[in-house]
Amino acid sequence: MMEGPATSLHSLPSISGSAWTSSVGSFVPAPAPQRFSQQPQIAERAPYAGPFSDPNLTLQEIADKANALQQQIDENAGLQKAELRSAMEARHREVEQHAQSILRHAVQSIEARKASQLQLIERQRAQEEAATRHDAAEAKKLIDQEMQRALAALGVSHTHQWMGPTTVTPGMQPP
Repeated sequence: MMEGPATSLHSLPSISGSAWTSSVGSFVPAPAPQRFSQQPQIAERAPYAGPFSDPNLTLQEIADKANALQQQIDENAGLQKAELRSAMEARHREVEQHAQSILRHAVQSIEARKASQLQLIERQRAQEEAATRHDAAEAKKLIDQEMQRALAALGVSHTHQWMGPTTVTPGMQPP
């Protein structure tokens, strides 16, 4: 082990700000450092200059001042209450106007969507009607063609039997 230089308590220097200081041969506690508070001492404070600070006031004067202060507080509270009510009513009107605006916008959007859907339905119905008409015309053509073929087939074989000669000679009566 390494040993450091030999020292004794008498040879230790005193540390300033330490709780202990050295005097010749003994250690005594150092005085506590002074602390500075952030609040001023009571003697340093300014006296309260309120309505009741005069020590010569009578009880009646104090009561009168208290009543006057209470009346002033009540008046201020009434004014603040009226201002608050007015502000609340104004805010309520703003909210109602905004709600009406949103409602109008929603109704317009719904009506526009409805009109768009109705137009789409009308176009689809017109297309379906056109397709149905086209199909009906095609079916009619096919029916007419089949009827013509059937009549032509019947007409060739039965024309002479049913109708007889179809030509009329001048001067002769048909049979």
